[in-house]
Formats: sequence, C-alpha cells, structure tokens
Amino acid sequence: MSDDTFSRVHYFEKQYLRAQDFNDEQAYHLAMHRRHNIAHHTWGIVEGLRLYVDENRLLLSPGVAIDGYGRELVLPQQQPLSINIFEERASDYIDIYLRYTRAKGDAVQSDGELCEVEGEERFYRWLEDPEIRYVIPDPFNERPQYRFIPGLPFPPSETPPDDPIQDWMVYIGRINRNAADESYTVDMSKRLYVGLRGEFIFAPSNGAIVQIGAEVEEDLRRFAVFVPKSDGAGGVVYRPTLEINQDDNITINDETIIHGDVTIRDGTLDFDAATDQEPATSPLQRAWRMYRRQDVQTGSEELRIEIPQGVATAPTNRVVIGSWSPDEERFKPCLEVNDDNQVIVHGTLIAQHLNVQTGADNVKAQSFSPEADRNILSSFIAGVGGGSLLLPDLFVRSAQPTAPVQAFAAQGAGSNVSNVASDVADAIDDDPQQAEALAQLLAQSDPSAATQLLIALFEQILGSQ
Repeated sequence: MSDDTFSRVHYFEKQYLRAQDFNDEQAYHLAMHRRHNIAHHTWGIVEGLRLYVDENRLLLSPGVAIDGYGRELVLPQQQPLSINIFEERASDYIDIYLRYTRAKGDAVQSDGELCEVEGEERFYRWLEDPEIRYVIPDPFNERPQYRFIPGLPFPPSETPPDDPIQDWMVYIGRINRNAADESYTVDMSKRLYVGLRGEFIFAPSNGAIVQIGAEVEEDLRRFAVFVPKSDGAGGVVYRPTLEINQDDNITINDETIIHGDVTIRDGTLDFDAATDQEPATSPLQRAWRMYRRQDVQTGSEELRIEIPQGVATAPTNRVVIGSWSPDEERFKPCLEVNDDNQVIVHGTLIAQHLNVQTGADNVKAQSFSPEADRNILSSFIAGVGGGSLLLPDLFVRSAQPTAPVQAFAAQGAGSNVSNVASDVADAIDDDPQQAEALAQLLAQSDPSAATQLLIALFEQILGSQ
C-alpha cells in the first residue's frame, strides 16, 4: 500500500492472499489509529511515567505516552535508570525521554518445509518497546528537545511513519545531581500531557455542552458551558450559562453561588439597571440581594441593598456597616439598618450642610426615661440665664412672632403658663421659624422669667413624646 493513498484490502472468495496483503491490512489500521491520536487529540504523556528517587535509586514508573506521530509508547513495568550516566556525560543535569522503537522478534527456524525467499527476513513479531534516552540539557534553551527533525507538528492528513528512524521523543522530566553529597532531585514541571481537540464536548446525558474556541468568525465565544432550558413550547433549547469571549470578558447568565471569597483587584463591581417588575414572592421568600434598579417612567436609578423581612419568632435581619478592631479583635458596628426600617448609628454622627425634610409619620423620637428627661432639662436650665444673651446669635433670620408666641413671651411666670406653652409648641411645630421669633423676644426679657418660660415649654415638648 502506498503511503500517499488511502486504500484497504478487499477480500473475496477463493482469493489468493500474500503476506503483503496482511501487511497492508495492518498498515491501514495502524495509520488510521495514529491519525486519530494526533488529530482528535494532542500528543504527550497519557498517564504514569513519573520519575522518583528511592534510596539513591533512580526509577521510572509504568505508564503510557503518545508521540507526535501518534505512536503509543507503553512502559508496562517500572524501569531503573542509570546513575553512572552523570559521570559518563560529565553533567549534573540529565533530561529523560522516551522514544518509539520497533525491534524484530523471534526468527523463523527453517525446517525444510518452508520455501526460502531470497532477501526476505523471517520473524514472527514486531516488538514495540519504548527506549529511554538520556540527554544533556541545552543551557541556552529551557524548553525540552521534543524532536530533532523539522516538521512540528506532523499533519494528520499525511500517513504517520512506522519506521523508528523517524524520531519523535516524549519528554519525561529532568534529574538533578548534587555532586557534593551524591543526592538526586527530579523536576517534572515541563512535561506535556495529551489533550482533546475539538470545538464542542457533548455530555452523554445531553445535560450539558462545553464549547472550546470557535471556528465561525461571528461567534465571539472562546469558552462556554450550555445547559438545556425550556423553550416555553414543550421543547428544549441550549443557552450559555457561562461564557468567555475573545476580549476575556466573562458572562454568567443565571443565578450563581460562590463558595469562598471573591477578591476584586484594580477593578469595580458594576450593576446593570434592571427594569423588570418585582418578583411575585412574599417577603419571607426573598433572598438577600444587592442590585441596581431603574424606574422606566422617570429614568431615575438607585442601588438597592435588600434584606428579607423577619417574623415575630425570628431574629431581626439587618445590614450593618462597621470596622474591625485589631485591639478588641472583633467587629464594631457603625451604621445599622434593620428590617423594620430603623436606622441606628453607633458612635458620633457628623452632618455637614444637612437639610432634613421629614413628615410626622416618618420620624419618631426615641423615648427617654424620666431620669434622662430631668437630666436633659436641668442641663439646659443651668445655662439659660446666660444663654438668653446668645440666642440672637443662634438665630440670625428675622421672623414675625404669632399671637401665642407673643403672649407666651410677655406673660412671665403665671398660673396658666403650661396652657400657653402647649399653644407655643404647636406654633413652632407648624412653623419652625417661630423658635427664632421666641428667641428674640426672650433675649429682651428678664433672664429669670425667660428661664421659667423655657422650663414650661420643654416640659410640654417632652411630655408630648
């Protein structure tokens, strides 16, 4: 059979068969099998073939490899390696390779019954035992020497050679000798292993498809995992759950669970705006989520941190922002948002250029104990005498006092001051600038009378809470 044609033997009844016919039959299947090894796969180590040192003995474990022509290199048993090779080659570094060999088996013993054919070698078997080769590494090239003739890689469209003279070695590893103590170490970091060549891998169960690379120019995916999804009409369609495109962008198209830490270096965490409707689930079914949302009507956007609402029998859910204390070796909360819409500040709140707009239903003052109320009131009263002189500096805007405010400031300490204080508290609640007007009136009155009036006003405000 010619090396540049693809033909196989055809058998028919009463055919006269020669040895060449059987050799052609064998050569055809060998070539096809070796084409498969280098076309559907890549060459290298399949398994085993590991170097190791055992009590200053150098050993190579059993294993299998495929060379660049698709020929199998099978080492069925553990093989000892030569220690003297370091002295023979005058080197402390030796690279170990395997190469394909083909040797003649037992020769045919002539018994006078076989016809002799001139020039024909008669033996029963080809012996395919791989040969171990020792090579001194090239100090100027760290890459192993896989092959010493041109033509890398070999095209599977051509007929792979069977003759061992066509050499292709498989790198096993490097052995290093320490001449000072005659110890040895092995380095197998540059070994090549066989691979799989193809664009798609299909699971036998049809449960997933893996795409590796793309032959179609319009397909920008370089890696993708497809899983079956319902098409809504009783059928199945495969859509990518995970994909990596040619720009190294990674896209995950379904819910993802990550077990472990996520570290972002020199980047940001971006959220695309979602405009779909809220999921029709109860609060107890909602998960902890953070997402960016856009109002399709107004165009406004917001970043939401959403926590599920707790129940009466469950602990309160909360989002807590804080810092880690190295001294106390614990997390110290700073800002806390509970699932009942309460915001708690642990520490000092510093507000600059603060403009607060509230409604009566949104703000609830925290209730204090009677002891705390008295402490607050006494602290205020202690400075009211001199404070009346500073009140104009605190309120710089002019305001016209209402009738209740004027009556309260002019009344002094009377029997019905509590009733008037209630009217003043309502006036200030309706118009905060009335506090300014009251301050200006009290600054012009007697400090003792101003103190009594403010005590009545504060008692009214605290009592209403």
